[in-house]
Amino acid sequence: MADTMDVPPKILLAFGQPQLRILYAAIVTAWNPDIVLETAGTLEELVSKARTGGFDAVIAEYAPPGSLDCAQEGLDGIQAASRLRQEGSQVPIIIVSSYPDAELYALLNGANKFIVQAGRYFSNLTLPDVLGRYAPGSAPERPARTLFD
Repeated sequence: MADTMDVPPKILLAFGQPQLRILYAAIVTAWNPDIVLETAGTLEELVSKARTGGFDAVIAEYAPPGSLDCAQEGLDGIQAASRLRQEGSQVPIIIVSSYPDAELYALLNGANKFIVQAGRYFSNLTLPDVLGRYAPGSAPERPARTLFD
């Protein structure tokens, strides 16, 4: 049996816009090329893949409905976090957004961490720090709760 420290983290990356999925996948794999990375482009795909388990962390975007950043596919990482927490999932969820006012909303709905983008990008130094804390096998920062508990 292999040592669990030898098992690379498995990350679910969820962004509605294909260009952002490619960009963030490049950032994540540049930090650790051994990461097992899966992607999702819609809310339903994110929730469905996260339900299957086996992920060390989920990284998902958030943009308010009607904003210029809101993907046509309607991916909402905060809504996904809330649904997953209601179902009892404990997978660490990291929300990435250029809307810092949404941080409290994200945390109250089950996100473990909120990363503010600077414009369209965030520091590639921020994400490794966060992933290092949550993946692989780290316990969530706080008990998973939602506004509906």
